[in-house]
Parts: sequence; structure tokens; C-alpha cells
Amino acid sequence: MLINNNVKGYDIEISNLKFNPPKGNKKGVLRDISFKIQSGEFVSFIGRNGHGKSSIFKAISGELKYLEGTVKVGNCIIDEPIHKLCGGVGIVHQYVQDDLIPELSILRNIQIRQLNCNDKKIRRETNADGWKPILNAKLSQFFRSEDFVPTNETLVDDLSGGQRQLLNVLISIELEHSSVIGCKLLLLDEHLTSLDKVVQNKVMQFIEERTQKTDDKPTILMITHDFEYALKYSDSIIVIYEGSVKEIIKRPTDKDEKWNMQYLNSVL
Repeated sequence: MLINNNVKGYDIEISNLKFNPPKGNKKGVLRDISFKIQSGEFVSFIGRNGHGKSSIFKAISGELKYLEGTVKVGNCIIDEPIHKLCGGVGIVHQYVQDDLIPELSILRNIQIRQLNCNDKKIRRETNADGWKPILNAKLSQFFRSEDFVPTNETLVDDLSGGQRQLLNVLISIELEHSSVIGCKLLLLDEHLTSLDKVVQNKVMQFIEERTQKTDDKPTILMITHDFEYALKYSDSIIVIYEGSVKEIIKRPTDKDEKWNMQYLNSVL
């Protein structure tokens, strides 16, 4: 079950989005945010901690209450968890334990991630006995350069921290979607934070190989504090400051005074 290279990513439209958490907590407040992202774009979100980047992602994934405004992904208005509304959405959080259960096998983790999915076909695929050798082949190919190559029965707890996040990215791009739908939206929420530079490069190279070298790319949104990756991979960079969109910087066709590390540091 490989990613469908003919899949077209979702358009995303955020309109007048406001978020004011209860109990006076000002962290993650959003102040009338609006922007549009076209299908297949790779967009990075940068900003200081607590200024609203993760709140925007949680709004897109349908994880927030107390929201005002509209979040539209494809043809869906997101007013509940996105997996119940849209197929082909992969989410990679900053901490692996938010996405994987260490005490369970790789296969079981994938199956559990399908329980709230609106795509019944993928649940049938991942529960069929014939899918286990397909998964083993995929894992063998993906981890072939590692000292330890896991199988579908390997416990997540037996993997190193880097291997767990690599597995999480692999699942989010390829293994939790049906072969028909494929990955149409990938949300990367500070997914590189706990990894060393070698593993960070490996993760980003894998994402590029699996998503950027296709005719119809999935839409990718990435929160990052690493401006090097933002500049290298993004079509545009959205700067979030104090709960608002401070600036949207587009990748230039020629040299641009804003598309560099120095400007990104200055804008924050």
C-alpha cells in the first residue's frame, strides 16, 4: 500500500479565526487570523513560543474548543476532529508519545489510529492478514540503513527515539491512508524538536522524497524554529506574532532580501 502519487492536496482557508482560552490563559491566543493555502503548497509557520502557532494547527485538526471564525479544509468545515471529516490527513506532533503507544506493536498502533477515521477502506486493509507482509516489506525498505529493522510485531518501545519519530512520519504519510486516498494534508507540529541533526535531516529528506517529487503534491504545514529547513523546503513562510499573522513571505523566483536567515531572525 503505497502513497498514491495522483492525489491532490487540500486547499485550506482560515477566516477570522479567534481563540481565547478560558481561565485567563493567554498562551496560544489567536486574534482574527485569516489566510489561504493552495493545494500542494509547503508552508512553514514560525514565531516565538506561546504566540499561537500550535493553536492554529489544533484549529485545523479540530482539536480546539472556544473558537470563533471558520476553518475550511478542502470542502469540509472543520468543527470536530478532522479525521472524522476528511480522509488522507497525517499529523506528526512534537512529542512521539502523543502519536504512538509504546507498549503496543507497530501494527496495532496503525490500526488504533484508524478507529476515528472516516475511511472504512483503510481499516479493512490494515486488519487483513495479507497486509502484514506488505507492512513488513515497507518497514524493511524504510529502515534498511538502520542497525535494527523492525517488523509489524515490534513494540514501539523497542525503537530508539529517532526511529519512533521516523516511524511516526512514515505512518502519517503512507501507512494510515488507503491506497486510493493517499496523503492529502500533512501537519508537522515541531516534529524535529527532540531529534539530533542527523535524524532531523533524515526525516526531512524522507518527507521530501515521499511528497515533493510527485505530480500532485499533498499540502504540508510545518511549525518549526529551524529557519534553515523553513527556507529550504517552503513555498511560503507565515510569521505568527502575539496571536496574529505578522507577515506572509513568499519564496521568490529570484533573490529576495526577505528570503534569508537574517530577515527571519529580525522579523521576530
